[in-house]
Amino acid sequence: MSAIAECRAPLEFGAADIRARLPHRPPFLLPGRVVIDEPGRRGRGEVRLDADAPQWDGLCTRDLVPALLVESAAQVCGLVLGAAQPAEAASGGRHLLLAIDRVEYATAEPGCAPYTVEVVLAGSVGAMHRFDFSIHRDGGVLAHGALSVMQQE
Repeated sequence: MSAIAECRAPLEFGAADIRARLPHRPPFLLPGRVVIDEPGRRGRGEVRLDADAPQWDGLCTRDLVPALLVESAAQVCGLVLGAAQPAEAASGGRHLLLAIDRVEYATAEPGCAPYTVEVVLAGSVGAMHRFDFSIHRDGGVLAHGALSVMQQE
């Protein structure tokens, strides 16, 4: 068992930790904070999509927000899986998004209030993992669905 997996949950990752563990860079490095409740199985992240932020240059519109929310869920999945690996492997390992399934959206307007992205492992076969996800804002569920992710060595 890895040193990270042996740690008591929850583990909290700030912006610098997230940047060290994901290959994404702004403006597409979306979670600002992630809490791993159970390494390899369950966690949640905080995402802000401020329509006035300079990195979006006016692109953070109603049409783009659903895709960014799903991408946020995929990034949180990668962090949850990576948290179950030894520290030296967590920054080098990559997780590839294979499929997006059963996604249902409510209205998702861009805004400064944080979105909370929750992911829970639904099952695994070898290096392939399926997560259920839900995205919340202001006490309501904005989207939910499933993601399939492959762990790349």
